[in-house]
Amino acid sequence: MPTLLALTKKAYSSSWVAFFVILAAYNLTVMKRFLLLAGLMSACTSGPKENTHHPDFDTLEGSFKGEYIPHNYSFKIAKDGTVLFWRHRNIDTNYFQGQVDLSVIHKLTTAIDSLCYYEADSASTGIVADAFTYHLWIHRANRTIRKARGYSNVASPSIVALAHSLTPLFDTLMLKPTSKKFHFGSYVPIPPPPPAPLPNSR
Repeated sequence: MPTLLALTKKAYSSSWVAFFVILAAYNLTVMKRFLLLAGLMSACTSGPKENTHHPDFDTLEGSFKGEYIPHNYSFKIAKDGTVLFWRHRNIDTNYFQGQVDLSVIHKLTTAIDSLCYYEADSASTGIVADAFTYHLWIHRANRTIRKARGYSNVASPSIVALAHSLTPLFDTLMLKPTSKKFHFGSYVPIPPPPPAPLPNSR
C-alpha cells in the first residue's frame, strides 16, 4: 500500500506536469496567433505602393528605339517634370528641353514602383506590333538603383506601361532646342558597353 507521503508526492508531480502541458499549449496558441497576425500583415503590405506624394526617383534616364519613338531619342526626366531629349548617343548636340504635367510624372512613378518591385517580371506581353527595344536607368540619391534593358515582346508589363506613359511625351511635347548645357545633378549618360571580342579564328 502506498503511503500518504508517496501519494502526495505523486499528486504534486502530476500537477506540475499538467501545469507545464497547459503552459506549452498556451504558448503554442499564442505563437500560432502571432504567426497568423504576421502573415496577415505581410499579405496586406506586400506589393508595390502607389507613391502619390513624391516620385520614388530623382531622374529616369533611358531610350526607346522602334515604332514607339521617332528619331530614336534618348531622354532624362526629373521628378519636377523637366524633360531633356537628345538624339540617341549624341548628347553634345541637338538638345531639346521641355516640361510635362505632374500627372505624367505620377504615371511614371507608378510604373517605376512596379518595375522596382517585380524584379523577376519578364513574362511575354504578346505585343508584337508595338515592337521596340529599351534601355532604362533609374537614379535616386546620386545612385543608379535599377537598370533594365531588352525587347518589348519579352519585356515585363511594367516596362510596357512605362513606354505607353512616355509615348505622349514624344508625340505632343513642344521640343525646343536649347543652347546651354542642361544638367540633372551629377548624372551623365552611361556609355555603351565595349564590343565583344572576336572569336579566335583557326
